[in-house]
Amino acid sequence: MDPSNVLNFMMQQLQSKNTRIYELIAQSDDLIEELGAAEFAKRGLETQNAELTGQLETMKMAMQEIVAERDSYKENAEKIREQHAVELNDQDRMIQTLMIQLGASEEESARKEEELQEHHAKESSDKSQLIYNLNIRLCQEEQQYTEKIT
Repeated sequence: MDPSNVLNFMMQQLQSKNTRIYELIAQSDDLIEELGAAEFAKRGLETQNAELTGQLETMKMAMQEIVAERDSYKENAEKIREQHAVELNDQDRMIQTLMIQLGASEEESARKEEELQEHHAKESSDKSQLIYNLNIRLCQEEQQYTEKIT
């Protein structure tokens, strides 16, 4: 083989490899640029993720406060219902007691009214009897007086 051919052959291979190296360098530059863009996007997403995580934590805390407040309202409502039930029972017992007292009072009133009517009837009867007796006596006295005068 001719040394010049060997040199030409080696030069062609070198140029071919140089071209390939430049292509790989260009490809590497493109990949580095893509990597930079991806890292920039990644940092943006990480920042956004951190912000969203913070918002999520804030919302979680707010939700816990709301749940705690709701639970306290439930407890208060239950206490109020229980107290209301007790008050209703007390009022029901009071009404029943008053109804019993009213019934007893009505019975007592009816009994006293009957006694008063009986007493009034007896007094009227006694007075009528007294008037009758006095009339008889008056008649007798008048008759005796008339007999004495005549």
